[in-house]
Amino acid sequence: MRSLDVTRSGTPQSSFQIQMETASSMFQHIDIWIATACTLIAAITDLKSRRIPNWLTLGCFVAALSFHIWQIPVSGFWSLTSALEGGVLAFVILFVLWRINGAGAGDVKLAGAVGVWIETKEIPYVLLISFVLCLIWRMVIEKRWQNTERETPPFRIPFAVPMALVMVGLLAWRSFG
Repeated sequence: MRSLDVTRSGTPQSSFQIQMETASSMFQHIDIWIATACTLIAAITDLKSRRIPNWLTLGCFVAALSFHIWQIPVSGFWSLTSALEGGVLAFVILFVLWRINGAGAGDVKLAGAVGVWIETKEIPYVLLISFVLCLIWRMVIEKRWQNTERETPPFRIPFAVPMALVMVGLLAWRSFG
């Protein structure tokens, strides 16, 4: 015989239903967890080698597409089309910057892959806050280099690092906010 618990509304609920709700709440933000993991790995590789590997960006993109295809029975084709829309939006924004030497090619591919994972409405905020963090980082570096003999700092800002910080913030905001 199954044991029944009573919910707040007073309706009985089996332990199986409670376990399923617990499991679904654990996976509620799996998309943002994976996107954050991808950006953290990209940040580490970008800091170490100033490159974001293609296997990472392509793997993140394929995983996101697979996830949204898997979600079609639950949320319909809207999930997949919205994800593709988000990836294209993020890719195009960074592609324009790449064309004017404002971003690297790995940054463009990373933004496109992460754009498939997160909601389309969050992409402008993630990118804008990442850009602002890049500017702040650049200003701090230039301030520290003013007293040296060199005219400009020796390296470009690795964009994956600020993006990873923003993704961690987005994860916290979605989970607790």
